[in-house]
Amino acid sequence: MLRLSDKIGLSRGIIYYYFKCEENIIAKLIADKLVILDSELSRVIIYDDGYSNIKAILDRFLRFIRENPIFLNLTSYFGTYKMTLEQLTSTPFYSEYEKNRNTVFNKCLSAIEQGIKDGSIKSKSDPYVITYAIWAGVGSYWDFLLKDNLLKFVKETHLKQADKFISEYFALMINSLK
Repeated sequence: MLRLSDKIGLSRGIIYYYFKCEENIIAKLIADKLVILDSELSRVIIYDDGYSNIKAILDRFLRFIRENPIFLNLTSYFGTYKMTLEQLTSTPFYSEYEKNRNTVFNKCLSAIEQGIKDGSIKSKSDPYVITYAIWAGVGSYWDFLLKDNLLKFVKETHLKQADKFISEYFALMINSLK
């Protein structure tokens, strides 16, 4: 908190008044980014078929990641930080993060359900499993980089590597749905 207060020019007392610990700040930052992502996904053109919708959602998400590179670092924080589930869920702003994360997840799930129903997605898998597979792959990759301390600080070379992975992963997932 000392580095943060020095960097932004506020006293630690002011920061502690609003955020009791670092986790509260991270949760609030993530929640705010998820609101932006939700707003971005709301701008996705709605197509008649679910396949086009999920493709548009993933394209918009990829653009969001490129414009907000710190987002995946923030969301991976809770996975790499050693907190119990009780500590995690009692973190202020975590419920806001969870609500916004679920909104984004449900938009993808709806598009996949629509695609299976209208036949544009040729999969016999459960839509929830498909949706989870899409997001788990991105999260697992980012967590892998973080745990290896490759991304302690965001570097351009890592962003390019992550961008390439996410782009190819989304293309693979989209192609597997056809």
